[in-house]
Amino acid sequence: MAGPDAQPDSAPTQFHHWKLLESFQRRLAPVLARRQPTRTELNPRRQLQPAGYFSLLLFGLLNPVLKTTRALCAATHFPRLQAAVGTGPVSLASFSDMQWVCEPEVLAGLLRELAAEARPVFGDARLQAQVQDLVATDGTLLPALPRMAWGLWQDARHRAGKLHLEFSVWRQVPSEFTVTAGNASERGTWEAKIKPGAFYVNDRHFGQDYKLVSRVQKAGAKFVLRLLNNTVLHRLEPARELTPAERAAGVVEDVRVRLGAEPNGPEGRLVRVEAAGHTFLLFTNQPELAAELVALIYRYRWQIELFFKWLKCILGCRHWLAESQAGVTLQVYCALIASVFLMLWAGSRPTKRQWEALQLYWLGCVGWPELERSLQRAKKAK
Repeated sequence: MAGPDAQPDSAPTQFHHWKLLESFQRRLAPVLARRQPTRTELNPRRQLQPAGYFSLLLFGLLNPVLKTTRALCAATHFPRLQAAVGTGPVSLASFSDMQWVCEPEVLAGLLRELAAEARPVFGDARLQAQVQDLVATDGTLLPALPRMAWGLWQDARHRAGKLHLEFSVWRQVPSEFTVTAGNASERGTWEAKIKPGAFYVNDRHFGQDYKLVSRVQKAGAKFVLRLLNNTVLHRLEPARELTPAERAAGVVEDVRVRLGAEPNGPEGRLVRVEAAGHTFLLFTNQPELAAELVALIYRYRWQIELFFKWLKCILGCRHWLAESQAGVTLQVYCALIASVFLMLWAGSRPTKRQWEALQLYWLGCVGWPELERSLQRAKKAK
């Protein structure tokens, strides 16, 4: 579904490179107006302001030519780019300094506003009727340079940051996000952002800590968690008789259990699924959901893995334009904002071939009719 900035599907300007920057700046302006400028920003000698810096970050992510900080700064000497980002020529030192001036939460606020405008474009109608917003939670490593000392991971030579993401499965957009050092706890980050009433689907790593599962239950969140196959289980009652639909979905057991050997372990429902030679132990605190829908919910968890692959391999969030934790966070948030804009405008994320067509369109090598046909093929294939 299109957002408020979208134009009719047949309008070529909808996907114009400069149009995206204009929409970004228009949405960013009120967010910046609500904050108190820092003393550094108010320095009369400072020519590059946050709006211009954020625009350059977004332009660098989307542009098929400029891939380094030095190339991006050199391009700011061209009048058309200056007009588009709202700044004059930018030196390498000024651009690098901005990562210490701008707060990532500014972009985080804008990202949440944009993501809230997305409408459901994916998922089974039966599930959508029972689960208002299904959220997949996971983390992915962001390779860092050895000199990026904040990126604690394996050792001094192997550094990494980590993007902790909550991904709205129905709306196909990120709904919550944090960038940390690579060795930060995914479970701890998830717990810190738990929302009562939200419905989460998580992989085995999140189901290993039974005390965490109990705290999540007490917080009022709903979930489907995969358990390790050697999890200690205590069955509290006989297994429920399965329906033909549940058996067809690979469900072989549906029973109420308690996790762990302790008497105060978390209690809930275990749905055992066998598919493609694998066994999946799914634990949920939702007793009313049909077992085949519990299995389907876990299958949908892979949507967040597909988003991570798209973010890294297709959007190309690989080369860092800043190396501090704040600078990396700002660039990641810009990439997430770009993904939401594309969802709002096109209704789906572009494939690799479609992304190449978009970049060729921005370079003037592909006309609108060819780009439109490429994008329409994606809509028909859905």
